[in-house]
Amino acid sequence: MVVQSVQLAELCSAQPSTLQHCIQLLVMNPNCAQGWTNLGVEGGGTVSGKHYTEAECYIRALEADPTCARAWTNLGLEGGGLVQNCRYSETQCYIQALELDAKDVDAWTSLWYHGGGMVNGCWYNATDCLLQALKVDPACSRAWFDLGVQGGGAVSGKLHTPAECFIKSLEYDMLDFESWTSLGLEGGGVVAGKTYTDAQCYAHAVKLNPEYVPAWESLASAGGGYIQGKQYTKAQCCQQVLDIQSRRTTSVTCLGSAGKGSLSEWLQSCCTVVHRPPMLGKGK
Repeated sequence: MVVQSVQLAELCSAQPSTLQHCIQLLVMNPNCAQGWTNLGVEGGGTVSGKHYTEAECYIRALEADPTCARAWTNLGLEGGGLVQNCRYSETQCYIQALELDAKDVDAWTSLWYHGGGMVNGCWYNATDCLLQALKVDPACSRAWFDLGVQGGGAVSGKLHTPAECFIKSLEYDMLDFESWTSLGLEGGGVVAGKTYTDAQCYAHAVKLNPEYVPAWESLASAGGGYIQGKQYTKAQCCQQVLDIQSRRTTSVTCLGSAGKGSLSEWLQSCCTVVHRPPMLGKGK
């Protein structure tokens, strides 16, 4: 019993980073909220012969400890769920998380995605949510991107245009292909001391993610460009879009299909600012 208690203490004090570690902890302590949360982050798993999905893991975490803010945020990202016989929507989960931890950047940006909400008796609209996220973490690339999508706003007393927001996003994450694409849609700009045209922004996005259709579509609308020294014409960019869609077994009816109009009309309809999903990854 003493040995098991020591082992349990060691597991609880460690930072679980593997699926097996999470399962081992939960077998020894089925009421460990942190262990259930981390198992959810790992994609779920089988504990004591029963399989738990990600959402079920977060629900178990909250049944063990309703004050686990991270579990509330991640349950929201799974679409919400039933906790202690009460159903919580995605928005309600984020609000629960923020009322427990007002510095949860992921919860603020996720609440933005759902249009805002009432936190601790105060209403936060979509822009307010992003400003709160940036107040907590001024270097949050994703919050800057989202603020650009929102149309820009004043951060620390300074008004930022959408283009300036995308530039700030890239200053903190140069590998963000979505920000590169959106900056191109704003006409380009200066990133890390170098000026990029709209076409160069799209080409940079494609270089980072060759499967990213919006960047190829936008590059086509710009007349094509150079990617890693190779020139792509407008037609070749369009072909890349078709090839990607074909690989995804998605029906594409943009070229010569009845009711869809010309290629230029199709391209124009596709070239809009990209809206990023709530969270690309879940924290532990």
